This record gives sequence, structure tokens and C-alpha cells, in this order.
Amino acid sequence: MYATFKKIIFAFILALSVLTTGAWQGNQVAFAQDQISAAPETPLYSGLTWNNAGSSVRSITLNAKGESISLSGDTYQAVEQFSTALPQDVLDYYSNEQLAGSGWSSHDAVDLPGGVRKVFYHESGVYFSVEFEICPEKFSATCITVWKSEQSNTANPTPSVASEPGPLATGSFGKNSPANGTGNVNPASVVLSWSAFTPTPDKYSYCIKVDSECAANDPNWTGTFTNTSVTLTNLLYGKTYHWQVKAITCADCTPKIFTYADGGTWWTFTTKLNGVSIVGNAGVGGATLSYTDGTPKTVTADSIGNYSITLPTNWSGTVTPSKTGYTFFPASTTYTNLNVAQTITNYSATAITFNISGNAGVAGATLTYTDGILKTATADGLGDYTFPVSYNWTGTVVPSKLGYIFSPVSKNYSNVLANQTAQNYLTTHITYTISGNAGVAGATLSYVDNGAKTAVADSAGNYSITIPYGWSGTVTPSKSPYYFTPTARDYLNVVANVSAQNYTISIFSDVASTYWAFNYIERFSVAGITSGCSVAPLKYCPETTVTNSQMAVFLVRAIHGVAFVPPAATGTVFTDVSAGSFGAAYIEQLHADGIAVGCNAAGTLFCPNLIVSRSDMAVLLLRSKHGASYVPPAASGTVFTDVTISNPYAPWIEQLVFEGITSGCTTTTYCPGGSVTRAQMAVFFVRTFSLP
Repeated sequence: MYATFKKIIFAFILALSVLTTGAWQGNQVAFAQDQISAAPETPLYSGLTWNNAGSSVRSITLNAKGESISLSGDTYQAVEQFSTALPQDVLDYYSNEQLAGSGWSSHDAVDLPGGVRKVFYHESGVYFSVEFEICPEKFSATCITVWKSEQSNTANPTPSVASEPGPLATGSFGKNSPANGTGNVNPASVVLSWSAFTPTPDKYSYCIKVDSECAANDPNWTGTFTNTSVTLTNLLYGKTYHWQVKAITCADCTPKIFTYADGGTWWTFTTKLNGVSIVGNAGVGGATLSYTDGTPKTVTADSIGNYSITLPTNWSGTVTPSKTGYTFFPASTTYTNLNVAQTITNYSATAITFNISGNAGVAGATLTYTDGILKTATADGLGDYTFPVSYNWTGTVVPSKLGYIFSPVSKNYSNVLANQTAQNYLTTHITYTISGNAGVAGATLSYVDNGAKTAVADSAGNYSITIPYGWSGTVTPSKSPYYFTPTARDYLNVVANVSAQNYTISIFSDVASTYWAFNYIERFSVAGITSGCSVAPLKYCPETTVTNSQMAVFLVRAIHGVAFVPPAATGTVFTDVSAGSFGAAYIEQLHADGIAVGCNAAGTLFCPNLIVSRSDMAVLLLRSKHGASYVPPAASGTVFTDVTISNPYAPWIEQLVFEGITSGCTTTTYCPGGSVTRAQMAVFFVRTFSLP
């Protein structure tokens, strides 16, 4: 494909050389005229730098039958390489008309694989060729090579174009295209074609000229041995061309013998008007390209930005792209004497945007808007934000962040044509409350929310904690000497108020609020009768059994009050209770009160470490409540199945039930021989002494 393109370019070069009509003159013409001599100098254009490539042999075609001669000659190569079109002054110098001034006449035009070779003959018997061909080492460039042969003894194959016309040959042939009188021909691609002459001539020669026929001695007659067509690519727009072909059947004759095509009738065709165009991409669909051609005019680019402007040949002016909301680079393009069939000019379009900026009121806020598509911007660590919108944008910006309320809730914009600054919002952090009862007045509830924080329960134990939207953390109640159930409450992603977050308290760490005797043990402790079984931590040991010595302490405090301090023990009341024994003073005081009479018949032993039985508990409690002389009513023996009327403790046990102090160990039994735990003891004491 590239080779085909290059051939078209060289066809253009060849035709341009043929059609040049004296635009190039001056010193180059004077130089050419000076070269007419028996041995002409090699036509080397002085505007180029030439290297002598040495001697080489060329095959020169003599006629259309393929007869040829081989001649040696000197070869020269131009140093310059041309990546674009060849300079006009170079084409002018090597045109038929200019070379004719120094005695050279067109002999042949030969297609090469990458270009074209023009061959000329000098009346001194010297051949000269100029080659415009793809550079061997750079396929994108054109190189120029000139070759001039040694003098040949061969008869002049092409008499001077200045010779008078010779006789017509016998036979006829015709031109094919473009047909005579054809109009609206594209001047950028014209193929002149003709039918072959029979018998085969020595060569063909054609000539084309604007507005008139070529004279017989016109130097623009161009010879060709093998071709019956030629492609021209640089004709002018809006012109009428005359063209003719002749078949030379005797090139060696003087004058030569030839036949004009179509019996000598010259054909014409007319090229179309407005011969140049500017095409390209404006950078954005719908752009307007403005220019002046007699009057101001415009064209509009299509949906993807492509445009085409048709103009007259040699037009000069400026094309300016525009579209509301866009800037273009370049801003415009100026053309002078535009004569290239098609000029490609592209632009880049940049959308004009304006910034909306301000403070969203909180870091990380999202600002949502629609500009063609749904878009978002995010505020930085200080809450600042900025984002671009298109030219003349109209829309709404909505700020948002979980846990926050914004004021205003949104901002509306209409036809934005400037930066919008200080577009600020105020935010309110959404909060929720965790509330309930801590179980005791003055309890402290601790939690973490951007640092350690606390709340204090009121006089009724009620509390309320304010936390932010989505808060996660732990609330821990505390107040000495209480223990709380639960010990803490965990929360995850709070997004609503949380109420009834209650706690219960206990004095002893081993008595939870859910324990069956919790209320009795608390009342027993608050009454001051016991301080527990352990201090650090404070424990009650609810399942531990009660000894006689412990019972003595509890009963004395219940009878005399917690502030009562009994006299110092003597160690003489019971033989198994020394003055230093645990609870000795309380044991002797209980004896003095007539409550404790000993654990043996003689009344000399107290058995301080003996576990109190449920039967003994009944006697001790009722005597402590009603006095040492109290005697309960006779027993019926029908209250418990395991307490018969013959049981000496039966009256005391049944009275204990009657007074509501116990209901037995089951619904039908009392378990009189069973031991008393500290939890059971608390229940008995609260009920017996009506402890608050």
C-alpha cells in the first residue's frame, strides 16, 4: 500500500514537471541555456548538495518494442532527503520546459518500484535521467539521483521538439478517458488513457494544457514507450484542459512519422470547482468552525468532532473552532494560497470547568452531585472540599456522613459561569442515649468516647449517657462497696436510643442479685448483724453452715442491737469456751440472756464449733424473739411428716412455721436434723426480727 501511495506521489511530481509553465525563471534558466553545447554538463540543481556516486550502466529503451541500448555514465546523488513533498524549485528545474532550454527533450518516463525515472535525450547523443525514488535506508523519505550517459553513436531517437511536424502514419487509434467534454473531474486524480496503436509504434507522446492545445513543438510533449495511460494528481480546480496523444511510428525519421489519436481531434475535460478542502477533528462533537469565503461561513463538526470545509483553490484565510464551554488548541489556523487538495488540521478541545469549594463541616463528608453522571467528592481531614463542574452547570450538591445532620441539607446551583467559593455547611452530630437504673444512688458509669468519660446515677439510681451515632464501647458501673450485676454492658454500633439498661447491686461478691436468698442476705448485712466471711474481696459464703459460736454472735446483735458490745468473756461459763475463744463474750452474753443453756445436760459445754441444726435454730430464734422464759404451744404433730408429736422440738418447729419464719425444707418436711447454711440463717433472722 505504501508503494502504491508513493507511485501516486511521483505521478504528481511527473505531472507537475510537465505542467510547469515558466514560474521558475531567473538564474536557473540562464544557467540551463548556457549548457547548450556539443557535450552538455550534467544538470545538477545548485540548490542541492550532490555526491558523485561513480560510474554506472543504464539500459535505455529505444522503442515500444523493447529494443534498448546500454550506456555507461556518471551517477550523482543528492544529499538531501525529503520526508514531505519535493520543493517546487526542484520540480521546476527538472521539468520538460526548463530542460528543453538547454537542449534536452523528453525521451521516456519509467515507473520504478518506489518512484519514477524521467529520461531525456540531448542532440549531442547524450542521455540524461533524473530519478525520484524511495530512499533505500529511509522508506518514509524521497531521494533524488541524476545520471548522464557517455555520448552515444546511436541515431537521434527523438528529434528536437522544435522540428516541424512530419507526415502522418497509416493507421488510427483513439483516446479513452476522460471522455471528451467530461465535466466535474477531480483534479487530484485524473487518468489519461488511450488504446494501443497497431502496429506497435516506436513510442507514444502525450501533451495536456490549460485552455489551449499544445503546439507541435511544445516542450511539454512527454514521451513514453510502454504506457498507454498516465495518472495526473495536481491539476487545477475549475479549469478546462486540452489533451492529445500521438503514436510515433518512425522516431528515427526526419521529420518523424506519427499519428494523432482520434484523427487529430483534441479532447477536453473540465475539473470541478472548489478544488481544496480542509478536514480534521475539532476535538469535540458539535464544534463550530468559522471562516470567511466571500462572506462569513461556518461548518459544524459531527458527533465525534470530524469536520470538512470545501474551499476554492488558492484560498487564504483563518479557520477558528468554537463551542460554548470549551477552549481550543490551536485557537485558530491561518492558511495562505491553499492549493493542496486536502489539508488535515486537528484541534484539541478542553472543557472549561469551574470549582465549587468550601467546608463541609466535618472531615470525610461526601458531597454528591450529577454532572453528566453521578459524581462525589470527599472532604479532607479539616472538612475542606473542592470539585470541578462543567461550564454553565446546573445542579444540586448534597453533603452526607453517617451520624451527622447538615445545614443546609443541600445547595442548588444554576448556570455556573465562575468559581463558587465559601460554600460551607454546618453539621450537628447525631447522638443517642443509653439509660437505665444503676441499682444504687451515686453509682458511677464509666465509658470511652474520644477519651474516658463518666455519668453519675441520681438519688433514685437512674442514669443517662449521651453517645454519638454508631458508637461502640463498654459501660461499667461502680460504687464502693457494691458489686454490680452485670459487671458491665457492651454496645456495638449504636444507632438508636437504648433504654432499660439496669443493674442490680450486691454487697457481697459471692452473692449475685439472682441468688435465691439475695434480698435476705442484703437485709441481714445492712442490719449490721454480719460483715461476711471474707473482707478482700467481701464475701458472705452463703452455702457455708453456721456453728454455735457464729450463731451466738448473730443472736446477741439481733437481741441487743448492732452497737451493743458484750462484757469481756471470763472463760468460766463453759468449759469448752475459753476467754480467748472466737465469740466467747457473745457466747457468755447469750448464756446470761438465758438463751444458751449448753449442749450437754449438765450445762457445762457449749460446743462452739458444732454445726447448728434446724431443730436447735427453732429454739434459739423463738427464745431470742420472745424471751428466755418463752414456752411454745403444744405441737399437733401434723405440720411436717418428719416432725412427730413425740419430738421434743416439735412445739418449737411448729411455732416457727406458725409465725411465718419457715415453711420447711420441702412442702411436707422440715429436716429437723439438717444443718443451717448462712443463706438460710439470713432468711430466718430477717423474718424473726423483721429486719428492714
